[in-house]
Amino acid sequence: MLEAAPRHWYSNIYVVRRDGQELAEIKRGLLREQGSIVVEGQTCTIRRAGLTGPFLYEVDGTPQAQAKSHSFRRRFEVDYAGQRYSLRAQSLWTRTFLLEHNGEVLGTIRPQSLWSRKAIIEIPGFPLPIVLFFFWLVMIQWQREEVAAASGA
Repeated sequence: MLEAAPRHWYSNIYVVRRDGQELAEIKRGLLREQGSIVVEGQTCTIRRAGLTGPFLYEVDGTPQAQAKSHSFRRRFEVDYAGQRYSLRAQSLWTRTFLLEHNGEVLGTIRPQSLWSRKAIIEIPGFPLPIVLFFFWLVMIQWQREEVAAASGA
């Protein structure tokens, strides 16, 4: 189990820990849906291909995974290592996301509590950088929902 938490109260930088040990840092872009992940000194980037294209997860400029957003359905289709995964909200009423492959649930990403910006990531069997890419996608969806809620108030 991994725990992700903002470095400071309103920070766009998240620290990822396992058993209290810092493993990685995730930076969310301020202006666009982009970011980076730093794991063991290696920086991976996340960016959009064009204005509305898929999110690309790259290491040294080489794409490793891509994700297509279906935000109105709160879902991402992720292509990684020749396989397609679905990262979707568990229901309309929850912020918990499920990672699925061929209908089988492989893991979850959920907030630590109802109003917390901290998250619990339980996705075994994948390399840490790709797990953090999954988490980054969920963070983007949570951010979209926060903006939509604020603009509707």
